[in-house]
Amino acid sequence: MAHYIDEHTLVLDEEDTVMVKDPLPDISPKEIRKKYESVKSTRELVEIYAAVHNKLFWDIFDLDDYKKDTEEYRIFFRKLQRWEKLLDDIEDKVMNEANKEHLLISDEEISGIYYRMEPFMKKYGFVNGCGWWISQKE
Repeated sequence: MAHYIDEHTLVLDEEDTVMVKDPLPDISPKEIRKKYESVKSTRELVEIYAAVHNKLFWDIFDLDDYKKDTEEYRIFFRKLQRWEKLLDDIEDKVMNEANKEHLLISDEEISGIYYRMEPFMKKYGFVNGCGWWISQKE
């Protein structure tokens, strides 16, 4: 039976999870970067990573809402690039932590950063929800 995990996430069944709301509304990449730079624990790092990952992909889906070659599109695209740069920076650190904890699956075994990090993310309370990092906190 379908149920909400939180205000942003609807689980339809065992295989289908849907983000129904922007995971980081009204916050800029700059504000999140400040939080990221002051992270004191791996758990905090993972929480920020999951949120930024979900935000970037939420916004990527919204890109089609804008007509190309318009100022509105260019502004939104630049914002998207800032989220992407932030995700890349955080992801590097998360992957290093996962590797240190021996929870990063080898790229010889499986491709895709998302899949390689599943054991690490699970340790810190996140699971793969059809491309979204879903918190298992309840």
